[in-house]
Amino acid sequence: MDTRQIGDMIADHMRTGRELQLLDLLYAPDAVSVERLDFGKGTEFHGIDAIRDKKLYMMQHFPLVGLTVHGPYLHGEDRFIMVYFANVNDSLTSQNEALSVAGHYTVAGGKIVREEFFM
Repeated sequence: MDTRQIGDMIADHMRTGRELQLLDLLYAPDAVSVERLDFGKGTEFHGIDAIRDKKLYMMQHFPLVGLTVHGPYLHGEDRFIMVYFANVNDSLTSQNEALSVAGHYTVAGGKIVREEFFM
């Protein structure tokens, strides 16, 4: 699968609430995920299981109310960016928040090997 196909699949799965399926479909076993903020779990997650745990934590504590996805925006054959505009309920503060997040993805061997999120 090439970089555009991976980005298109991320967009489709995110728009339809199937983002957890992406881990088994698109991620290398030793992939790394880097968050800008530490939500009590650290900022770097190594391996699919750690990334899944982080995503489940985020889904539990910051459930999506709405999501708009833009991209992929390609850079060379191995990188792309997705832009997410999310409306979430923050379970820690009981407030609704609007977030803009850019996800930078690096691909090798047809799999995502690194993702970094910017807010």
